[in-house]
Amino acid sequence: MPKAASAAAAAAGPLKLEGIWSGSESDGGVVKYITVTFGKTGGTLTYERALTMSVPLEAVEPQRQGVRFSLKSGSRVAWYLGKWDGTKLRGTIQSDTPGGPQAGTFELERKR
Repeated sequence: MPKAASAAAAAAGPLKLEGIWSGSESDGGVVKYITVTFGKTGGTLTYERALTMSVPLEAVEPQRQGVRFSLKSGSRVAWYLGKWDGTKLRGTIQSDTPGGPQAGTFELERKR
């Protein structure tokens, strides 16, 4: 992590994951607006469209400076690997496994 990002993360304090986060994901060049609600052991990801659709998170694994979580949509499993920069969670979306091919990116900001 660059020094500026590391300093920003330190200034903002540790990541407090529980709560409501909103932002977007870009998967295959298509931007989708999302809201993620993290609880103590799980959560949901909601796609914000004319008709919202919520998907339960299958695994939520807090990391030292971020989070890793997965969800299943149809037959596809997507892994979200995010880093906390003190302001936002930003990261990549991997297909099938945490080390699988990158399918997109995401960015989330804590709302409450």
